[in-house]
Amino acid sequence: MPAVVKYVFFDLFLFTTGYKVGPQFFRALKKDALPQLAITLVLCLTCLLAAYTAAKLLGYDVGTAAGMLAGAFTESTVIGTASDAINRVATIPDADKTSLINNIPVAYAVTYLVGTAFIVWFLPNVGPKLMRVNLKERPENSVRRSRPPAVVSRRRSAYQALTVRASQVRTWI
Repeated sequence: MPAVVKYVFFDLFLFTTGYKVGPQFFRALKKDALPQLAITLVLCLTCLLAAYTAAKLLGYDVGTAAGMLAGAFTESTVIGTASDAINRVATIPDADKTSLINNIPVAYAVTYLVGTAFIVWFLPNVGPKLMRVNLKERPENSVRRSRPPAVVSRRRSAYQALTVRASQVRTWI
């Protein structure tokens, strides 16, 4: 595949991600910005330090370290960014560049599951403590408050059953 096509599609991916997330980002910069910023910084530093430390201790090359970083962040955009950065280094021979770039998705595939499991554990356990929020006491998590009003008819709609199930899952978490 030509390099121009890779760059165009990678840029389109970044643009659409920013286009989707951008408005939410600026709306979130209101009163809750500092606790969310704290969570972001702690998560980013933790992922970065974990990938860097593991790569140094195990003696991995730059490509493998970049793949581990992408897996720790569970962000595929790191793959494209690291590949581009390796391609721009003029002092590395082309054969070594190819080897380094090929190591990125392999390390990403291996570490993605660990990164996902860590984030799934981190957000509900550490995140609320950093934001000083008690999820068990928030009114949004109450089944009684989140159930829809009773349906007059004896028939239950699929919508009502779905919302009840969603409420039950929400309080279970």
